[in-house]
Amino acid sequence: MLNQLKVNTRLMALSLFPLLVLTVSYVIAIKDMRQLSLNTDSLYHDRVVPLRDLKVVADSYAVAVVDAFQKYRAEILTQDQLRAELNTASSQGTEAWARFMTTYMDAEEQRLANLVNQHLGSAQRLIQELLQSADRGELRSMDAKQFNTRLFEAFDPLSDAINALTDLQLTEASQLRHAAERQYMRDRNLFIVMGFMAVILTGLIAWRISASIQGPINRILQTITAIGRDSDLTLRTQVEGSDEFAVLGKAFNQLIGHFQQLINNLASASEQLAAAAEEMSAISTQVSGSARHQEDQTTMIATAINQMTAAISEVATHAQSASSSADQANEQPVRG
Repeated sequence: MLNQLKVNTRLMALSLFPLLVLTVSYVIAIKDMRQLSLNTDSLYHDRVVPLRDLKVVADSYAVAVVDAFQKYRAEILTQDQLRAELNTASSQGTEAWARFMTTYMDAEEQRLANLVNQHLGSAQRLIQELLQSADRGELRSMDAKQFNTRLFEAFDPLSDAINALTDLQLTEASQLRHAAERQYMRDRNLFIVMGFMAVILTGLIAWRISASIQGPINRILQTITAIGRDSDLTLRTQVEGSDEFAVLGKAFNQLIGHFQQLINNLASASEQLAAAAEEMSAISTQVSGSARHQEDQTTMIATAINQMTAAISEVATHAQSASSSADQANEQPVRG
């Protein structure tokens, strides 16, 4: 399948895979950081701030109110100062409780908040009753046991309910902290696994891409080596796919084909030349034989001519001798 892709496409895929893993890790990290930020914000606004408000409520009623009445009974505060202290404490406690009621609460928190509301109502009614007793001048003379019993009966349940809410806030905060720890461990393990898998997959992809590149190169080299060793131009390299190496393999096969055709043409021309040379040799032999025959005939003719010349010379000599004899014969009758 890889040999259907261009080499640069394969190399780009090899480089893009780690980037993809990094991008996915980045997205997961951003998402988890966002969730962690939301959890931290929830921890602060829904758990830490309510704890502060609950402390203000507890201090305002269970501490400031009780302390103001005790100081009034000890004649440290006047009645006007008592009212001012109680108004300040009640105002701070009411505002803090109103802020607490605006925060997110689950079912258990809502139940405890309703319980605190009930005890706050009881505490506020007791405050009004004790103020009325102070107005009548009966508060300072009230029996200490009776006074303390009424305070404890009103404020102890309120303190217990507020403490229960405080403990619940701490429990919820602890759960958020544990959830953050679990998320951290989950993300850490996820990133470790993703990193490990990315390394393995990147290595496998790199190996596969390297094999898809090295394989065609090795096949071409093996074909070249075999051609050089065996001088066999009929060998061809195996071509697969449509990538650059397939194009190179086809071009190499075409080149070897052209070389083979050229060598075949040269061999054919050599064979034709050899045949022509043999024919020329035969013709030369025939011409040489004819020349020798002509030479022999010429020699024979020359010999015959020489013999004829000698015969003619001999005849001429005999003729001359006969002529001389005839002349002598003619001269003798004349003298006689």
